[in-house]
Amino acid sequence: MKTNTCTNGVLNAITKQIRILLIEEDARALDLIQKLLEELGHSVIAFFHSASALEKYRETWQEIDIVAVGMQKAESDDLMGIALHKINPGVKILFYRKDQIAAGLYIYQVEHGGFKNKINNLM
Repeated sequence: MKTNTCTNGVLNAITKQIRILLIEEDARALDLIQKLLEELGHSVIAFFHSASALEKYRETWQEIDIVAVGMQKAESDDLMGIALHKINPGVKILFYRKDQIAAGLYIYQVEHGGFKNKINNLM
């Protein structure tokens, strides 16, 4: 089966170990998302507080592939994006909502039989 460039990029992202800086203000979600990403083979540095995460990113941005930020309010998300971009203009940021993570976990569970009973902990 021949895949297009977009599909190849997604497949590479899934199979390649990614170094992720995770910022989430919900402690339960932070723990769960970190564990799931690590189960998938990714390296995760998790932070509950944005200020601490920004300081860590400032120190280690060359070692981070992507910053994943749990969405809160539009204003604070905008400020986080601006702050990260000032540190590294080439930063890759993924803003996500917990319901998106739960939906993705459900699809993964149905297709692969993985992460059973973990979705309920996120909701």
